[in-house]
Amino acid sequence: MCILDSLHSTLLDDTDLYLVSLLQPLADRSDNLSDVEIEKLPLRLQYYEGTRVKSLQLREKLIDALYQLCNTRHSREHLRKRGVYGILRELDRSMENDEQNSTPTCIGGDGDGVKLKLLTSQQHSTLHTLIGILICDEDDISNDSDFKSNTIT
Repeated sequence: MCILDSLHSTLLDDTDLYLVSLLQPLADRSDNLSDVEIEKLPLRLQYYEGTRVKSLQLREKLIDALYQLCNTRHSREHLRKRGVYGILRELDRSMENDEQNSTPTCIGGDGDGVKLKLLTSQQHSTLHTLIGILICDEDDISNDSDFKSNTIT
């Protein structure tokens, strides 16, 4: 649904229901957000007491959906205004900590470890690109931006 630019303003309305549904699984009560960052978040995510979803596949889908929303200027500005950067920054930090403390989760393959795809490396690529987009000035982003999914199928 995010891919259709015409739906972005409907999806990112003032209720922020869609945005909260994308961000809540990526947020964690231990996220180190400043007071200013917390105030920007949708109300349901301010002082969030839940935990971040563990599923790497779900994280990948949520990050990809947020990335697709960056296809329009209106959506990028809305994501910035709602403090999405802070949540994504903390997600990135937690993923780096997870990788240092454990073996990356692999999917695919033939049982012998052949042709395994590291989901975390693809996730990081899209996540880092998304963070870069959100911290850029709008003037630095070309008007004909075309943000295609980075997901490998």
